[in-house]
Amino acid sequence: MNSGMIETNQDAQDRRKKWRAQSLFEKLTTGIAFFGLVVSTGGFLVVRNELQANGKTVSTDTYLKTYGWTLEIDKILIDHPNLRPYFINDTPMNMKPGFAEAGRVEAIADYMLDVYDAMLNNKTYFDIDKPTGEQWQKTISGYFRQSPVLCQRYLHNLALYGPALEEAYKYK
Repeated sequence: MNSGMIETNQDAQDRRKKWRAQSLFEKLTTGIAFFGLVVSTGGFLVVRNELQANGKTVSTDTYLKTYGWTLEIDKILIDHPNLRPYFINDTPMNMKPGFAEAGRVEAIADYMLDVYDAMLNNKTYFDIDKPTGEQWQKTISGYFRQSPVLCQRYLHNLALYGPALEEAYKYK
């Protein structure tokens, strides 16, 4: 070929002669290599699309689990309305001897903390939807502000929880 970008008639003829001179094996090898490149590129695109689809599936699954957990907490508080003030009205737990519900209040607080910890530690979901993650952080911080029992149980079991829940606690 000449040094410019324009192919001359002679260059084209030389290229065709070179192609005709190749053996069948060389032509097959070139064809297979080209086909392999096409298949690899197609495979890469399929895998990339599958990973994106799986990410959306995981995100949807996390969303459904998160709301399922919060509805479960709501159900517990509906089933036990006498315990609700300990979690939303800034009511300290009655520490007098004979307070029969102390164990139940602590168990509910522990359950809530476990749920909140699981929710906030789900970085995959919140990386996709940052505003939702920030809103959950604020919501959980609000529960800490409204519930001395929740704060007490968190501090009592601090080693059980991750850094995201700690951040929500500190934000309160």
